[in-house]
Amino acid sequence: FSAGEGGALLVNNIVGQQGSDTSSAPGIQLTAAWPKRVVNRASELVAAVRGAPRSRVAFIEIVGKLMLEEPLVLDRPVVLSGGQARGGKAGGSVAELCGAPGTSAVVIIAPGGEAAALCQLTIRLPAGGAGVPGPRPGASCVDIVAGSP
Repeated sequence: FSAGEGGALLVNNIVGQQGSDTSSAPGIQLTAAWPKRVVNRASELVAAVRGAPRSRVAFIEIVGKLMLEEPLVLDRPVVLSGGQARGGKAGGSVAELCGAPGTSAVVIIAPGGEAAALCQLTIRLPAGGAGVPGPRPGASCVDIVAGSP
């Protein structure tokens, strides 16, 4: 497991979504039981989030630098995690989410997304300059409009 998958597995089991099979003995090995997608482009990420179920955690692994055209709205329980660096070095996330020029956030946690998680990601708002608008006043990389930080 990557660190993000391990965290998602722990969260998924803590909230009682491991399954209702009463024949399972305490202390058995936890297993991953959520949909997983690997995305390499911003359009794939948006589609993966929109296609994720609302009833259980979905794991989305991000590889590379993704330039978003608008804020990514997380309105369901998804875990966004950076992919491992080539060579499998621990802590070597190679994932970056970049917001569009002039936006107020890169990621928005909306109602339904209170259980969303971001692991091993770099999240950036563009600084602006040379004819490119910078972030709006009061902008943040992650805007939480539902739940609490």
